[in-house]
Amino acid sequence: MDYRLKILFIINLAVSLGFAVSDAYFSLYAGSIGARGLMFAFAVGGYFAAKIFFSPFTGMLCDKIGSGRMIMASTAVYSIIALSYVFFNDLLIVTALRILQGLAAAMFRPVILASAGSLAPRTRRASSMGAFDISFYAATAAGPLLGGIIRDTFGFSGLFLLLSALCISAFAASVLYALDAVERVSSDEDGTSFSDVIKNPVVAALLAFIFGRAFTISALCIFLPIYLEQTMGLSPFRTGIVMSLSTIVMIVFLRPMGVLADRYPKNLMIISGGLYTGMLLVFLPLVESYYGILLICGLVGVFSAMSQPACSALLIEEGERMGLGKTAGVFNGALNLGFAVAPLAGSLILSFLGIRFVFYFAGVSAMLAMLVSSYLMISFSPVEADI
Repeated sequence: MDYRLKILFIINLAVSLGFAVSDAYFSLYAGSIGARGLMFAFAVGGYFAAKIFFSPFTGMLCDKIGSGRMIMASTAVYSIIALSYVFFNDLLIVTALRILQGLAAAMFRPVILASAGSLAPRTRRASSMGAFDISFYAATAAGPLLGGIIRDTFGFSGLFLLLSALCISAFAASVLYALDAVERVSSDEDGTSFSDVIKNPVVAALLAFIFGRAFTISALCIFLPIYLEQTMGLSPFRTGIVMSLSTIVMIVFLRPMGVLADRYPKNLMIISGGLYTGMLLVFLPLVESYYGILLICGLVGVFSAMSQPACSALLIEEGERMGLGKTAGVFNGALNLGFAVAPLAGSLILSFLGIRFVFYFAGVSAMLAMLVSSYLMISFSPVEADI
């Protein structure tokens, strides 16, 4: 692995772990300082709105000023936010910081993906991106557990001190990366617009895929614990095992699936992984045994890993032609839109039809998204689509 890719791995791991530790308990923290009703909605919703709205524009900015500067700027903003959480507990300030955190995420996520993709060897791009994605998913898996230990011992201040240390470490690593970074991630000389990016059939197919994937991930994270404890009567410990299993399995399979994606059609792996994941969600409420649920969640991890490296590699290939930062920014916006829509749709379905129908709806939605993605892939030239 290129040493610059290793630096990016460390940066992504530090930032992802820091916010996985703190974000898992942010709703409890917001409640402890008086967030209720509309203010709570602003704190939570403003964060997602900022990520959705700003991602395409920060990706475009990356194409113009270079990845090194953008990564350094975003990690600097992250560090300021983290330190501010330590010193301020006023509700209005925390709400503003949360929205600013969404802006920083919009700056960071597309650029780190674009930068990693530009450094990955062309012949091993999927396997390299699969290995790189471990930095995010490992942090996501470990963060809530580590955060729980720290919160029990040091309280919320301990969470924010750890977040500060990790963000400052990421900023220091980003300075090292910026010293040797290519000034421009993509030349973007053809003046490609956002509409041109979205109209590209492969990019549009990837947007449909990632929206469906984000929708299913969000639905599982929010509503599966409710189903496991209230419907199946599982203990919190068993619920925790189920919730962590798919991520752990995905981490294990990311690199092997990336190797396969370097050798076999990427579009086929993306669509197959997405369709099977949607089917598993439809079957989940029909399984009444604990071990059956474990099996389904484990398979969700396998098929998620099947899609992820292939998706990242194909996105990078298209982004190199249309502006890598801009393409990654649009992609990140669709990802966050899926994360934001799932809780709203799921809550309405839960209120009117019950918890089981949340999973039916999420699974069917994921499969429909894959059908749209498949149609767009088929409409594209087989050679260009890397078949």
